[in-house]
Amino acid sequence: MPEPTAIDYKVLGFIGSSVSVSRAQIDKKFKKYSPSIDARISFLSYDMGYIAEDTTQRISGAGDITVTHLGIYRITEPGVRALQDYRRQKRENTRRFWIPVAISIIAVIISACSLYVAICK
Repeated sequence: MPEPTAIDYKVLGFIGSSVSVSRAQIDKKFKKYSPSIDARISFLSYDMGYIAEDTTQRISGAGDITVTHLGIYRITEPGVRALQDYRRQKRENTRRFWIPVAISIIAVIISACSLYVAICK
């Protein structure tokens, strides 16, 4: 099964930022991804179980159950955990990148200061 992409996590974060989000709000927020938003929502809900769509059920006199999809989405508990893990991993990756860069900059500054002091003597 494929892993969610950064765009999938953006959609998940948007849905998770509210109690529930309508399909119209999702379409408006992610209009530049509109060709693939149906597939992304389907992947996040049916394949991954990270979001759920609110539904209503009606039972007819014959006992038939009719399910109506309301187009209102909410994040599930597995979705909350996946989003937290993604954000934590993203922070760690950023930290892993910037710590060596900062150390290198400090080393260059110290070397330049040492060279300056040596030249000025």
